[in-house]
Parts: sequence; C-alpha cells; structure tokens
Amino acid sequence: MMFDAVDAYRAAFSYRDIPAEVEQVLAWHARHRGGSPARVLELAAGPADHALEFARRGVGATALDLSAAMCACARQRAADAGLPLEVVRADMTDFRIAGRFGLAILLLDSASLVLTDGAMAGLFSCVARHLEPGGLFVVDLSADRPGAPPPDWTIDTGEVSVRTRWGADGDAVDPATGIEQTRVRVTTTRRGEAESRSVVDEIVPSRRWTGSQLAALAAPGGWELLARYDELDRATDRDVVVLRSAGDGVQLGQ
Repeated sequence: MMFDAVDAYRAAFSYRDIPAEVEQVLAWHARHRGGSPARVLELAAGPADHALEFARRGVGATALDLSAAMCACARQRAADAGLPLEVVRADMTDFRIAGRFGLAILLLDSASLVLTDGAMAGLFSCVARHLEPGGLFVVDLSADRPGAPPPDWTIDTGEVSVRTRWGADGDAVDPATGIEQTRVRVTTTRRGEAESRSVVDEIVPSRRWTGSQLAALAAPGGWELLARYDELDRATDRDVVVLRSAGDGVQLGQ
C-alpha cells in the first residue's frame, strides 16, 4: 500500500523544504500565541520529516501515524540522527497520549484521508484533549481547484527517477459524500547496468476539504479560527488553517 511504501513515499515528497516549512509554522505560532511550543504533535506523520526537524530545534516532538512501516521508519531515523522522538502508532481521529502539547500539525493534505464529518469532528475533539489551553492546530490543505489536472511530478537524481501521479482523469466521486476514489501511482526507475523499475499503484479514498468546512466543523468544539494562509511548501497552492483550542480537555496520563 502507498502509505506502507516508505522509500517510494519519501522519494515522491523529497522536493519539500522541511526546515523552511517548520520555520514558517514556528513563525505562525509566535504570531498567534507567542514564543515557541515546548511540545509539538505531528499527526499522520509518515516518516516524521517535520517532527524530526522540530526535535533538531530542541522542541519535544511526537510523531503519530497509523502505518507500522512509517512508524518503524520514523523510529529508525530518529535513532540514526540521535534525536529524541516519541513515535505513536494510532488513528489520528482516536488516540491517547500522556500530557499536553502546545502545537499540533496535520500537513500535506493528510486531512483528505478523513472521509466523514463525524470522523473530522472526532479528530478535532481528540486533538483538543491533547492541547494546552490556547494551543494551536495547523492544518495544511490542498487548494487545487476542482477540475484542475491531477498533480503529476517527477523527482530525478540521475541514478533514480520517481514519477508520482496523485489522481487520474475520471476518478470516481460520490456526489452525496464527496468521497473520491483517487488513483495514486508512484513509478521508481533505478538506472545502471541493469535498469529496474517498481510501481506502487492503488486507489486511495479521499475527500477534498476546505478551510471554511473545517472551521465550521471545529466551531462547536470551542475552536477559534485565527488565520488562513495560502502558502506553506512554496511549490503548490495551499489552504492552511490555524485554529486555537479552548483548552477545556482533561489532561491525560494523570
């Protein structure tokens, strides 16, 4: 499965400038809350790129993901780098971690993997229970317009070429639920005396969310919409939502 194909996933998204993105998130935190968070939680963290960068900067970091392969990768990367990183394998809509965080992040349009209003409301409720009073939640959404060509990009190092197609013309969309059956295809070509090729090709159910929709679902739980931004990774159009928690949850693990 795509989210267990660690090497293909890391290569496909290697174009991102992780230090710059973490710098931007920290700037938003300083603007809307002041200072730097003591602890940060990265949801749907995959190989934990951002959590590891936070750890490099001295922030206590936790990476949460449902994939056992991604969690194993995150643990190994942290050990190799000598960085303290807590790794939790869990569903981002229903998890329990001791203590509280000043900041939670959900990046790379991973919110699209949450398919229903109820599940999204559950995610907000769960995150709120894990944030300090006034803690921030940054959600990075794709701002691709409906009907735009599916994203198609290639990373080429000379020795390895990785082409990623996220979606295909004709992907089925249920008009009642908004759930799209998104075809994802990652083709890795390794050059050399004996050229080899591997392909990850599967259908990923997803749902296109907007910042306005998320703010409306979060509001009943006491969340406050602080800002929306249109840039994070500097390569694609984004809709980044910054929300503040009312902080009414009971501290866990006590």
